[in-house]
Amino acid sequence: MFFFQEITLKIATIILLNLFMIMKFKSRLLKKHLVRITEFRLKLLNLFQTNDESLSIKEIENKLGDFDRVTLYRTLRLFNEKGLIHEVFHGGVGKRYALCKEGCSENKHSHSHLHFHCSKCDKSFCIDDNMPKLHLPGYLVKNCDLNVYGLCQKCNI
Repeated sequence: MFFFQEITLKIATIILLNLFMIMKFKSRLLKKHLVRITEFRLKLLNLFQTNDESLSIKEIENKLGDFDRVTLYRTLRLFNEKGLIHEVFHGGVGKRYALCKEGCSENKHSHSHLHFHCSKCDKSFCIDDNMPKLHLPGYLVKNCDLNVYGLCQKCNI
């Protein structure tokens, strides 16, 4: 009996240490982008980091549970301004939000990737490769957003 209690205690300690390290990493990320750390901001950042696809307001609200709606909208705006997330626009689908990759900072998003929207499961994904090269003589392209519609890898079986 004592043996199982000792193993259970060790497993619980490992889990707590892992959670502590994850929260420390998330806290560092918020500090790097000059965002004050709050429980809600850590929870929202975790939501984006644990989802591969972009999220609509409704999906964010459903996954967060109990929260203040004004705080959510202010935090989304703050995260966007600080370069933690970016807005994804799809015609007819509405605005969605996705986690930024490296290279984004305050009021400067560095995104040249396509957004794929699955017409079956209604999820949207940021695809970093396969972005076509643009040659526009006389124009300076800073960012490019391309929306592609079809079936995602899971739905295209």
